[in-house]
Amino acid sequence: MPERATATAAIEVTAGLIPMKPIEELTRRWFITSSQWAEAEEKNRTQTIATMPVDYVSRLLADVQGQAIAYAQLLMFQPNQYNFVRVDWIWL
Repeated sequence: MPERATATAAIEVTAGLIPMKPIEELTRRWFITSSQWAEAEEKNRTQTIATMPVDYVSRLLADVQGQAIAYAQLLMFQPNQYNFVRVDWIWL
């Protein structure tokens, strides 16, 4: 995350062994910064009717979520090493 950016939200993926003991090296976080959020909202406001309407905030959320889910699925398909995978959405 850029030094001056403020995080607005994050998706965190953890994995580990039951009883819910996460393995810290596997934890990954994807952040959405306030500047990314503002940029997406501004793009939504400045669209013209001539352009195909795109919800840039939804696109930003889907992109970050897609990366996190792909990582979670990678971990899920290793049941001989981890027996839980958790995905958390965090508003900051």
